[in-house]
Amino acid sequence: MEKTVKVLCMMALALMVYGNAIGQENELSPVSKYGYEDESGKIVIPVQFDLARPFSEGLAAVQKDNKWGFINTKGAVVIAYKYVDAGPFSEGLASIGVEGEEWFSYKYGFIDKTGKMVIDTKYDDSHLFSDGMAAVKLDNKWGYIDKTGKMIIKPQYDDVQEFSCGLAPVQVGEKWGFIDKTGKMVIKAQYDGTNPFDPETRKAWVRIGDWDSGKSGYVDTTGKFIKEEY
Repeated sequence: MEKTVKVLCMMALALMVYGNAIGQENELSPVSKYGYEDESGKIVIPVQFDLARPFSEGLAAVQKDNKWGFINTKGAVVIAYKYVDAGPFSEGLASIGVEGEEWFSYKYGFIDKTGKMVIDTKYDDSHLFSDGMAAVKLDNKWGYIDKTGKMIIKPQYDDVQEFSCGLAPVQVGEKWGFIDKTGKMVIKAQYDGTNPFDPETRKAWVRIGDWDSGKSGYVDTTGKFIKEEY
């Protein structure tokens, strides 16, 4: 049983196979279908989905007939197919999208693992929860909410990434910097590219200048440039 559990927990690779599209004049047009394989390459959930995302916290978002739902590691549907978009579970919540009022627009909120709507679908876009915070977009600006849906940092940034080590990369104009959970800019916006902090090393990759002539390396949580990348 222990071996089976370990294998199921590693079901994070979506397997794609191709078949001929039914009803299309061009018989060579491929139709993609997805299933899941374990670490050894054995198919453990049959190929059947139109799209599939990796497993996270025991559930995976899958799509059929243009609607997203969630399955467990046995392949059973535990949250019905009813969303126009769905992301991975993180910290017990997953971002889902529904049809907006405007043509071809989505609104995003968050559900728990039972499918209960925890945070209403009122955002134009959203990221997953990390460090207890999730980035949400309203009127073309990004801010952050907590797990109750309370707006902690009002939408004001052009782009954002997830919190890690208590800090999150945010873009102001063309430059990236880092804010803390109060919204204070603790590492000024000066970088042309960055990633979130690695929770193990507590370092973040940053780039100054363009890819050809600029330099990249790592900063610590105080903003000190500590290692250049070669």
